[in-house]
Amino acid sequence: MIAGFKKISITACVATASIMSAQAQTVKGVVTGKEGHLPGATIMVANTKIGTTTDLNGAFTLNTNTVGKVNLIISYIGHETKTLEVDVKKGIIDAGTVQINPAGQLGEVLIQGTMAPSTIKALNIKRNSLAIMDVIAADAIGKLPDRNAAEAVQRVQGVAVARYHGEADAATVRGTPFAWTSILFNGSRLPSANVMGSRNSVLDAVPSEMIQYVQVAKALTPDLEGDAIGGSINFITRTSPAKRQLNVSAAGGYNTFSKDGTYNGSIVYGDRFFHNKLGVMLAAAVWNRQWGTDAFEVAYNTGLTNPTQQKSISTTMLKRYMGTRQTYGANIGFDYTFNTNHKLFVRGLMDKFNDIRPVYESYVDYNNSQYQYNYRYSYYQTVLNGAELGGEHQLSPKVKLDWTISDYYTKYFLETPPTNGNKGLPIATFKQKITGGFNNFSSDGKRYWGFDSPDGIGGNPLGFDAGLKNANEVMDPTKLTLQQLVIAQLDTKEEDKTAQVNLKYQVNTKVNLKFGGKFRHKDRSGMYGSNMVYMASASLGVPNSPALLPLSSLNRTDFPMAGGYFTGMQGNHDAFAIDPITKNQLFQLFDTATLRQNGFMNVTPKTNPTNIYNGTEDVAAAYAMAEIDATDRLKIVAGV
Repeated sequence: MIAGFKKISITACVATASIMSAQAQTVKGVVTGKEGHLPGATIMVANTKIGTTTDLNGAFTLNTNTVGKVNLIISYIGHETKTLEVDVKKGIIDAGTVQINPAGQLGEVLIQGTMAPSTIKALNIKRNSLAIMDVIAADAIGKLPDRNAAEAVQRVQGVAVARYHGEADAATVRGTPFAWTSILFNGSRLPSANVMGSRNSVLDAVPSEMIQYVQVAKALTPDLEGDAIGGSINFITRTSPAKRQLNVSAAGGYNTFSKDGTYNGSIVYGDRFFHNKLGVMLAAAVWNRQWGTDAFEVAYNTGLTNPTQQKSISTTMLKRYMGTRQTYGANIGFDYTFNTNHKLFVRGLMDKFNDIRPVYESYVDYNNSQYQYNYRYSYYQTVLNGAELGGEHQLSPKVKLDWTISDYYTKYFLETPPTNGNKGLPIATFKQKITGGFNNFSSDGKRYWGFDSPDGIGGNPLGFDAGLKNANEVMDPTKLTLQQLVIAQLDTKEEDKTAQVNLKYQVNTKVNLKFGGKFRHKDRSGMYGSNMVYMASASLGVPNSPALLPLSSLNRTDFPMAGGYFTGMQGNHDAFAIDPITKNQLFQLFDTATLRQNGFMNVTPKTNPTNIYNGTEDVAAAYAMAEIDATDRLKIVAGV
């Protein structure tokens, strides 16, 4: 019984080996056009249903049972169909680089008027994708005024973006919460320095010039990261082209609000050396813009128990932002093709986003009958750096292996003031009592908008007026005294170290099996909302305290763009446009000796807030999937 079993097993193995040997002919090559590599090109064996498509780099691998001369039919949208004769032998045959030409006049009319070459490539990637996917390419991005990654992806159907002061900085798929969308770079999850522990990645630090393709997957296959409830957005950085490429762009503008200029520029260079074995891609971009905006904000007494009085006004604030935003990016990539079976690549990314925002805030505090004036100097910095090393290997005619190891790091932080060991957002608060009282208070002694007031007495939000009984009791630098200094600390960083491997085995021309695994180690630390607070001892009633510092006694500068404060609202509001202290004066106030000299006490709570933390995370996962061409029109993808 045992001997019989052995005999059957050996026979089966020999038969299997014979079948595999008969099918072990593989043709490899690269399809290019005048515009470079052509992803999604179709390669078919003439008079058969055996075929394949090219990958993102224009490369293809075609398995066939035939030995001898065969004709390969190579086709691509907008290009002439080409027939290539190949002498197929056992093993792997290198068809080399096949260039196909653009189609004739009809093709030119149809394509040149509507699509750039890389847009056609994007459509081919979408058409041949196993997942439900949309793709946009560099040419399409470059023709639009999209200067960062979030701005670029907003053009895809089903993608929504969040904006901050007019610029997109985050993206989500299908309207789900932002944390439900996976943001990937070259197939690996991008680390997030988002405050409050959210995993959604902010994209305003990534210039659009660094991106070659954007793939938006709305339904995932087993070989994609599985933590995307809404979908995933994969940004593919630039890789070396098939031939020399040099693109230079520059632009400028003028902001009528800030009365200042803006400019941006980029350079992209790619080439191949050493008989096309070594590919090089270098890209750099800069974007500097001036901006400004006015904001009118109202705080209500929502903490009161009376439902009507919850609509009463606690404070009103008139605020002006006047700042600078700077985006810098650099992308470097190398790939080396040893032969038709083995290729290595390395990529590096360095991005920096500076958001410099001096802010001027003027409050009317109705509950405490006082003015409040805040000056803060915001210098937010976002850093995104990363590198990855990978390889692609054709181990046999039927087995292909690819692997990647990567290390990406992001940080969101503040490094001011330089005069204090604690870093964050420095804020100086001045206050001035209003002794004359207010008009237009309701009978319950509260300030309302007229439409919220229980007796109809109140103000008009479209024509704001402080409602002073004494019209001359305006904000006065000699009466505004420094009473509080705050450093709002911010330092959040995250680093992901990832290793992944994929193995693809072609059972026959209709069935492909794919296996793989990924491991990710994450380090994260955060500090957000932990405020260092210094109070003037005189404001706390401490005996023999130094006198409060009036705003007029400090070094000051002109209010930015004075004379046109809130011109979009009814009335004149220039009385709230108070000349602020200088940036250096603000920093000097936080110097230890200055704090002590002027009687400022550190009243920061001693407890450690829960939003100061450190943590690590290790995730390991594996998958197996099958691609089955059931018919010419039906493909089945199954896996775990």
